[in-house]
Amino acid sequence: MKTPIIISVLVGALLLGCQQQIEETQPIRKDITETVFASGELAAEGTYQLTAQTDGYLLAVNFEEGDIVAEGAVLAVIKNETSRLNTQSSRELLSIAEQNTRRNAPALSQARTAIDIARQKLAQDSLQAQRFEKLWRQNSVARVDYENARLAYRNSKSSLESAIETYNKLQVDAEQQLINSRNTYALSASSREEVETRAVVEGKIYAKYKEVGDYVRRGEVIASIGHARNVYARVNVDESAISKVKVGQMAVVQLNTNPDVTYTAEVSRIYPAFDEVEQSFSCKLTFRESLDFQVVGTQLQTNIVVDEVDNALLIPRQFLDYNGYVQVKGAKEKTRVETRTISNEWVHVVDGIDEQTVLTVALD
Repeated sequence: MKTPIIISVLVGALLLGCQQQIEETQPIRKDITETVFASGELAAEGTYQLTAQTDGYLLAVNFEEGDIVAEGAVLAVIKNETSRLNTQSSRELLSIAEQNTRRNAPALSQARTAIDIARQKLAQDSLQAQRFEKLWRQNSVARVDYENARLAYRNSKSSLESAIETYNKLQVDAEQQLINSRNTYALSASSREEVETRAVVEGKIYAKYKEVGDYVRRGEVIASIGHARNVYARVNVDESAISKVKVGQMAVVQLNTNPDVTYTAEVSRIYPAFDEVEQSFSCKLTFRESLDFQVVGTQLQTNIVVDEVDNALLIPRQFLDYNGYVQVKGAKEKTRVETRTISNEWVHVVDGIDEQTVLTVALD
């Protein structure tokens, strides 16, 4: 790989004028490498968060940072006090539900009493309606009295039907409540008072967040686990430069822990979402060689090689104005040039001038 070069070109002489100094130069040919700077940190492949499966106190934490854990290994044990209370409560509710389905249950007994009363009332009103019908046919009572007796009979009949319907509904509701209580109790009883939290896949413990005795809530992170050997660099690229970065490009990485050592990596992924917190785009760099320092979270910086040009035509940056023009010596008007790359120190020119062109610029 061609390493990035720092070009500092000052060719020609300073011409002293009466009012200002003029500097001259001629373009030069050099092999150049364009890079995009990015910073980031080391991350482990396949990192996931080990979370608590229930609320409670940690009775055991069976790992330390740096440990390699097998898939399915019990990493933590949580005292599930809620499970015990739920089981006790559901057992009591089941007992109540069973009592409510018995024949002597208060609600059912009261409903049967209502049926008996309604049945007796219906029998009385039926006899009364029959008596008034005979009297009315003999013209011994007024029609209105006969109609009132018939109405009382119909009302008693409706009351009996309603009482029977209420009793049947109470029976159905009690049976349904019994079924629900049995299911709830079965679920509660199956929940262990000591809940084991296991490793989802094999990996390395990179961070430990809880200790024995800590109270955790369901979903709270206990540890961070990732691949034991596969560590990569996750870097943030400025949005003004992300369009130049492509998968497969080579990068030179320096860890802040040892900036004198460089590692070669490759852009393996460009994440599609813009990071609002970092105000940048994220890229994944895969190392081409093994790292001798693999502490996840280590800060780093990198230069991603986005372009390489052999024998490029270069001029110092100060000879190009902000409109893309240069001043050719002896010419009255400035010349427009086509550029490819512009840095703080130099400009890669692809059209408009050649190596023989002499450029001038007035010094302030």
